[in-house]
Amino acid sequence: MKKTLIAMAVTSLAWAAQAQVTISGQYVYGYKTSHDTSGNDAAGFGVDTSTINFSIVENLGAGKTVTAEMGFDGLTRASTAGGDSKISYTDQSFGRIEMGYAKEADIFTDIAYGGGNLIKFDSKLNQVRTSKEYLSYTALSGPVLMRYKFSESSNGSGIGLGSQGTASASTTGAVGQGQHDFIVAYLTDTLKVGAGYRKYTNADDTGGIFNGNSLTKKEIYHLEAGYDFGYMKLGAGYDHANVSWGVTQDNVLFGMSVPAGKWLFGAAWEQSRVNGVTDAPLTAVGPLTGGTASAVKAALNRVDGTASGMTVSAQYALSKRTNIAVRYATWTVSGYEQFERFGTAAATNGVVSSLSILGYKQNESAADILLSHSF
Repeated sequence: MKKTLIAMAVTSLAWAAQAQVTISGQYVYGYKTSHDTSGNDAAGFGVDTSTINFSIVENLGAGKTVTAEMGFDGLTRASTAGGDSKISYTDQSFGRIEMGYAKEADIFTDIAYGGGNLIKFDSKLNQVRTSKEYLSYTALSGPVLMRYKFSESSNGSGIGLGSQGTASASTTGAVGQGQHDFIVAYLTDTLKVGAGYRKYTNADDTGGIFNGNSLTKKEIYHLEAGYDFGYMKLGAGYDHANVSWGVTQDNVLFGMSVPAGKWLFGAAWEQSRVNGVTDAPLTAVGPLTGGTASAVKAALNRVDGTASGMTVSAQYALSKRTNIAVRYATWTVSGYEQFERFGTAAATNGVVSSLSILGYKQNESAADILLSHSF
């Protein structure tokens, strides 16, 4: 199950009434086709999702519990990868303290997407997902939820790594950026509204775009809301990022889903606009200098402007736990995500050769048909 800025906080408040051990998971198999900005086409059958999760809850009495959760992800005959893991202490009169290692999901939750089984826009219009160590505190008062979360840089995982130091000029071994998240949400069965603020550590106006996070982020303001009419769910979200050198990115998302018997139809549209790259100083492409810096800066200026995407789906429920879904999405890669791709590639392959990874206003697309079972 994907957990995002608000959704993480919602699921973290399912108080356990007694000690229990739960094994759950999901297996999704299907067929996918895709097309990228380099003109590459790919298609084939395969595993989309294969996870097993273990949850152990100990009841300490007086409304207090300790929960440990561990997961395995990407289960195949060739390998098994680690999944999200966390441990938490819950006191119903105080709240929940949680710490763990988890992969972030899309910046917009299912609330904004409208509740459909859609191809999301992470690493397309929205930031690339990364895994991070984190510590959080969540409190609930009636329908109002409040959460603070600190996450270390994705460049360091494991005890004693990832939280100290300054942004590096290389993705390899860089401490990179941690982040402080502050979240407030109002959650009922029909109306859900959430607001979030994220402050990044190691914001750097002089390090250039090759510091492991491409354009170094400074702060994000986030809003989203959704309403369930019964016959339809509507959602919307807005995300504003302030970046080094005065660069900004604004994302707007509208989503909906409509149930019809065993069918669930979903759709969403998103627009992303980047401003300020053209006006950024030449130091934004540091450590490059001279003619090379000018040439690279001129190429990167073209990511200023608007990108957009559309995603649709139709899902049929074979049972409460099993469904088949057909999904399609098309998008132009946003300027910020092009910077992330370029910065990562440039640290490995060299600056000039990596310019070819920038897709500018070219379209990418993906389609799949998936059979899913949860247990």
